[in-house]
Amino acid sequence: MKQMNHVKSRNWLAILIGMLLMTGLICPSRAEKQLPEEIKSTLAGTEIIQTAYWESPGSTWFVLIRTPDGINVLSCFELRDGSWIRSFQTSAAVPQGRVIVERLHMTDKMQDFTNNRTWPGPILLILTDDGGYTSYQRSDSGQWNLFRVFYPDEQIHLDFDDESVTYSTPIDQDHSGFETVYGVFERDLRKVDINMIPRSPRQAQEMLNDAAFRVPAEETDESPDGTGMNDGIGEKRYVWEKEGCGGNFTISIFEDGTYEYYEGYLSSYIGSGTWDITDGILTLQENSGYDFIFRFSIVDGNLVFISEGSSRFIYTDVENGDLFILIQES
Repeated sequence: MKQMNHVKSRNWLAILIGMLLMTGLICPSRAEKQLPEEIKSTLAGTEIIQTAYWESPGSTWFVLIRTPDGINVLSCFELRDGSWIRSFQTSAAVPQGRVIVERLHMTDKMQDFTNNRTWPGPILLILTDDGGYTSYQRSDSGQWNLFRVFYPDEQIHLDFDDESVTYSTPIDQDHSGFETVYGVFERDLRKVDINMIPRSPRQAQEMLNDAAFRVPAEETDESPDGTGMNDGIGEKRYVWEKEGCGGNFTISIFEDGTYEYYEGYLSSYIGSGTWDITDGILTLQENSGYDFIFRFSIVDGNLVFISEGSSRFIYTDVENGDLFILIQES
């Protein structure tokens, strides 16, 4: 593993432009657009916090919601054949708790005049109330890849590409130090965990040396079906993003191939049966008194309900596209 160190000058104009960029003033702003009712109905029962829209190419809505349990979830909706389809969602890529997402912003490009770099859009900026941000660039295949992070408390910029991460830290008022660590890091928005982003070159090196965090180069591309999922589920517990029957609606998946679900405290029924994953679809087959079948896609580790080919739950009206969020893993 190689490292490269060098120093570059930084002038007041670059700082000013950087500040304007963060307020969205140096890139053309797209007209405010109302969130489609089709998407709103999918998110019923949750609090919509922030939205961002990109028109073309690849018409896309990003919506940040808060579930009844207080979990922040970023959902991506794409326009396909005239309908808005939720392509993925993630809770790991957005702050939970103390730091608040101040704004989601889409832009045509992002520029850094300190090193004469320009990243073409579409670009999604997730701006937080502490002055930090994470930036994702849409690839030709439609994947949103992390490329820049800013930590305001330490004044550190991280620039990611396919084979490295470069750290920029201030030395004095006019100079910054640059250090590059070579290796493959997770950049796919569907898989990024902001708590696992290495905040220093040393942390980056440690992650590259740790097999548990290493990202093989062949896994940085999208999977053939576009889900980016791993078929392995193990023992996990999920909660419906909406209010259950007098409390949380939970689904527990067990490693022995069985499952249980409980629609809430007022429910008198605990469903159970066996589960199977085929072609990225999780199927639950009831065997506890009913002939129910429930189907889910697995996106970013969470479950997304598929109404087609699924039975109806007894006490709750779960709709197509509803999210069951991973809350426990063992």
